[in-house]
Amino acid sequence: MTKIHYTKNPDNSTKSCKARGSDLRVHFKNTHETAMALRNMPLRRAQRFLENVKEQREIVPFLRFNGGVGRKAQCKQWNTTQGRWPKKSAEFLLDLLKNAESNAEYKGLDVDHLVVDHIVVQRAAKMRRRTYRAHGRINPYMSSPCHIEVILTEKEDVVAKPTDDIPRAKKESKRKQRRQMLQCGRLLLLLGGRGASSAIVAATGENAIVQTSGKLVRNSKQQGRECELAAAFYKEGKKGSLRKLMKIVTKQKEINEATSRSAAFAAALALKLDKIAEAHKMLSHATMTPAV
Repeated sequence: MTKIHYTKNPDNSTKSCKARGSDLRVHFKNTHETAMALRNMPLRRAQRFLENVKEQREIVPFLRFNGGVGRKAQCKQWNTTQGRWPKKSAEFLLDLLKNAESNAEYKGLDVDHLVVDHIVVQRAAKMRRRTYRAHGRINPYMSSPCHIEVILTEKEDVVAKPTDDIPRAKKESKRKQRRQMLQCGRLLLLLGGRGASSAIVAATGENAIVQTSGKLVRNSKQQGRECELAAAFYKEGKKGSLRKLMKIVTKQKEINEATSRSAAFAAALALKLDKIAEAHKMLSHATMTPAV
C-alpha cells in the first residue's frame, strides 16, 4: 500500500483534521468546480450548500471548466453566468465531509467551528472501456475519475470590528462625482431653463456650485433655480438611474407646458369676455339714448 501525501499540511495539526478519497468514480471537472465553491466555507454551511445543490435550490458556478455550460439565473449570487447542479459530485463531497467530521469528533474538535480550510480535486488515471460502432469499429469509452482531499480547521469565533456611534459619510470616488455632474448637466439641458447650459461642478443639500464662463457662482440670484434643481437631481441621482430621472423631468415638463397652455387659454378667454361685455355695454347705452 502506497503512502498517501497531501498537497498541503495544516498550520496547526492539533486544530485540524483530514479526509481523502482516491480514484473516485465521479467526473473530475464537475467535482473540481463543486469543490472550489466550498473553499473557506464553514462545515455546516458547506453541507447545507451541497444538499441545496442536490435539490437545485443553489447552484455551483463553473468558472474554469465552463465550455458549453448553459447560463442560469441562480448564478447571479456568484457574480457569474454559467453554472450547473452536479448531483453526483455533491453526494461524493458530502460523504467526504462526513468522514472528515467523524475524524474531527475523534480528535475532540468543536464541529460547529470547523471551516473548509483546504480542498483539492486532482485527476486520477482514466479507466478504459469500449463502445462498439457501426461497420465493426470500436471506439474508446473512457471515464475521468479523481482524487479528493480536504482539510478542516477549527476557527475561533469571528469578532465583529467595533464601529463608532457617529456614522461616517461614505467617500465617493472622483469618477462617480463626475458622472453625477454630467447627469445633472444633461437634466438641466433637458429642462431648457435660463443658464441650463452651465456645467455643474458640485451640488449638495444646501449649496450648489455652478460654473458659468469659467467663474464659480454660489447660489446667485439669476441661477438660483438651476442650483436648486442641480442639488435635487444630484441627490436623486444616487438612488435612481438617469433614464428614470429623464422620465420624471419629461413628465414634469409636459405638465408645465399643459399648465402654461391652459393659463394662456384662460387669459385669452377672459380678454374675449371683457370685449364682449364692453360691446354689450356700448350697445345698451346706444339703445337707451333718445333720438333727437
